[in-house]
Amino acid sequence: QAKQAVAPVHEFSQEVEAVLDEIETMLDGDIPEEQKRFYAVKLFERDDKIAEQMKHAPDVSAVIEKAEKDMDDDSESIITNERYNYITSIIGESLKKANKEKLTTSDKIDRVVTNRWLALPIFAVVMWLVYYVSVSTVGTWATDWANDGVFGEGWKLFGLVDVPGIPVIVENGLSVVNCA
Repeated sequence: QAKQAVAPVHEFSQEVEAVLDEIETMLDGDIPEEQKRFYAVKLFERDDKIAEQMKHAPDVSAVIEKAEKDMDDDSESIITNERYNYITSIIGESLKKANKEKLTTSDKIDRVVTNRWLALPIFAVVMWLVYYVSVSTVGTWATDWANDGVFGEGWKLFGLVDVPGIPVIVENGLSVVNCA
């Protein structure tokens, strides 16, 4: 029972389909009807392995050269481009893109912070705020701890008073700094 040729799931552009149909008619009867399109596409792409696999590969170089001249591209690139166009059409039909007109929160912040006129004043305010926090609150806590805890009574808290020489070295170092 002979198999019928299957209609292709995807069809290329009319120009490419015409060339593939012409190549299909050149294929001999050794190739099953349902595989003729595959062989036509592969011969159009100049696939050497398929040409070697076929017993009597037809000379389709004239058809290919004419198509390449008409479409101003090489045959492999023509098929590749057709496949990418098909993939793009599938993605376009199935993928839902977010509304481009609606701005995300990040985009809204970017519009304000990178504004031509507001960028420098906003930068100055942020820098002043960072400086103020570091000098008045967090910075004060850190320097108070270092001055009072580590260099003041901290040696007693760490139990280092009984170690001979350390408090004297620290006192001498601090007195040198104060005298300078």
